[in-house]
Amino acid sequence: MNIFRRLGVAFSMYSRIPVPRFDWKEDDMAHSLLFFPLVGALIGGCFVLADCAAVRFSLPLLPRTILLLLIPIIITGGFHLDGLMDTEDAIRSYQTRERKLEILKDPHIGAFAVIGLARILLLMAGAIAAIADAGSLMAIRMLGIAFYVSRVLSGLTSVYMKKARKGGMLHAEAAGVKRSVRAGLWIQLVIAVGFAIYVNYIYALVMLASFLVSLLWYRYQSARHFGGVTGDTAGRFVVSSETFAAILLAVFARVIG
Repeated sequence: MNIFRRLGVAFSMYSRIPVPRFDWKEDDMAHSLLFFPLVGALIGGCFVLADCAAVRFSLPLLPRTILLLLIPIIITGGFHLDGLMDTEDAIRSYQTRERKLEILKDPHIGAFAVIGLARILLLMAGAIAAIADAGSLMAIRMLGIAFYVSRVLSGLTSVYMKKARKGGMLHAEAAGVKRSVRAGLWIQLVIAVGFAIYVNYIYALVMLASFLVSLLWYRYQSARHFGGVTGDTAGRFVVSSETFAAILLAVFARVIG
């Protein structure tokens, strides 16, 4: 029963998938990180299936792109986009570190949040359209896997990277993480990488290279602007790393196509 309860916690926090109501126990938040990547697995599966349906019914490029772009937004309810917008507002404020952390908690939306949202959606839409136009089913499949990998890495970075502040959802999740949860995340990463290589090792290398760059950039920016990671920066990492993976896969698909 613990597994199903913690699975329910993860999906209730990180997705809009309906789950039964129940009382959370003390360590459910920490264990939810272990099941967080499964939300990405669901997104990836729906993403690939939606593309197959779009091809089957000869959907034009524009509606096909919009359909695929909306899959992660519909399933998550834009949860990670909220983190992206808050982080964009904070970074572009060019204020002190303390003030940036305050901006992260501010519920109001600033101009840079809107600009950041528009930029990431346009980049993702352009990458999806380029992949679809190239007719690269392999790139679509690899992007589907990327939704899972981004959340595994988000879980690992939330555990291992320095936190910008005490308190908040990320600190609550990571504070009680046990060795079994860490091991579980590492095992999921190995499984994801192995499956990606099995699907196509060349495309897998492109995707993994994109995540390596995203990880390094995430660590640099989090330390520079906030002194560590927060729930908002983790959300920004999920969205931006997936977008960068899509861009590199699109470029690769066009070059070899």
